[in-house]
Amino acid sequence: MRITSKQYAVSLFECVSDKNKKETEQIVKDFAKVLVMNNDINKHEAVVVEFLKIWNRKNKIIDAEITSANEIAKADIKKISDYIKDLSGAETVNLEMSLDESLIGGVIMKYGDKILDGSLKTRLNTLKNKMKN
Repeated sequence: MRITSKQYAVSLFECVSDKNKKETEQIVKDFAKVLVMNNDINKHEAVVVEFLKIWNRKNKIIDAEITSANEIAKADIKKISDYIKDLSGAETVNLEMSLDESLIGGVIMKYGDKILDGSLKTRLNTLKNKMKN
């Protein structure tokens, strides 16, 4: 039976939980050797992705992407971050900001498996579709 990337990640997470830096470094070295011995070294990137998902979930960290038509003021970024914390239950939000002038105004927030589209472009398209019907 082949071990999946997710199974490797869960095992690694369980091994490094509550360990100090030196112990963690040794565990990771040994873990890499296991991947090589099992001919699964090609899974290392997927294992890291799965490990980070587990780590973030356990530590109440969420990654979020904010797309807006214009630069967002720092005070508003804080409000958006706090809003995502409230919605997701996370304690920490890692925000990635991007600009898309085609949105005209407003923002699109993506976090976890959620998308909140408050862009003017979408609102105008929705209104246009309602007027057609």
